[in-house]
Amino acid sequence: MLIPLFTGCFAPINSTFESAKMLEKGGMEVQGSYSKYYGSSLDDESSNINNNYGLAVGYGISDQFSVKLRYERINILSSSTNIESTGGAWNIDLESDAYGIDYFELGNKFSLKKDHIAVSMPLGVYLFEGETLFSLDPRVFFTLGKSQTFEFNIIPKAHVFFGDEIEVTPGLSFGLGLRKDLSKWAIRPEIGFDFNFTVGLGVNYYFQPKKGGSGKK
Repeated sequence: MLIPLFTGCFAPINSTFESAKMLEKGGMEVQGSYSKYYGSSLDDESSNINNNYGLAVGYGISDQFSVKLRYERINILSSSTNIESTGGAWNIDLESDAYGIDYFELGNKFSLKKDHIAVSMPLGVYLFEGETLFSLDPRVFFTLGKSQTFEFNIIPKAHVFFGDEIEVTPGLSFGLGLRKDLSKWAIRPEIGFDFNFTVGLGVNYYFQPKKGGSGKK
C-alpha cells in the first residue's frame, strides 16, 4: 500500500551509475555506490532527506542484453521526518528507531544502438517494517563519447509506484564515466532530479568472459 502523506518521507531511488554500453556475453559487473538525496536545496544540509549505500551485480546474457541484481540501503535522516512530500516521495510514519528502508531491484538492459543507446525497465521493491511498495523504473541511456577514458551519460526515466493507486514521477540523471580504461573499471559520479536532488558516486568493476573480447561497458 502507499503510506499516508506528510508523516515523514524519503526520496525514492533515482541513481543508476550506468551507461548505454553493454557487458559482453558471459561478462560480469560488480558495483558499489553512495548517494545523498536532498529536497529543496543541495546547499542546505537540513534538506538532506536520506543517504544511501548500494551494491549491485550484473551479468551479460548476450552482447545486447544483460541483467542486474541491486540492493540499496536507504538511511533516512531523523531531520527528514518534518519534510513535506515533494512529488514522488513515498511517505512513512517513523515511529520506531528503524530509520532505514531496504530496496531490492531486478534490472535488465537492452541495447538499441551499440555503446550509445540502451533501454531498461527494472522491477523494484521497497521494504520497511512489513510494508512493501513495488515500482517499475523505465529508463533510457544515452551515452556520448567513444574513448575508453571518458563518457557522458544522459538518463531520462520515470518512477511508477504501485499501491492502492498508481503514482508516476518523471526523473532525469546526468553521469560521467572516468578511468584510463573503462572496459576494466570506472568511477561514475552522477547527479539527478525527480523533484528531489540526487548526488552520488559509483565504482564499477568489469570481469571479462573467459573466451576474451573487448569487455566494453
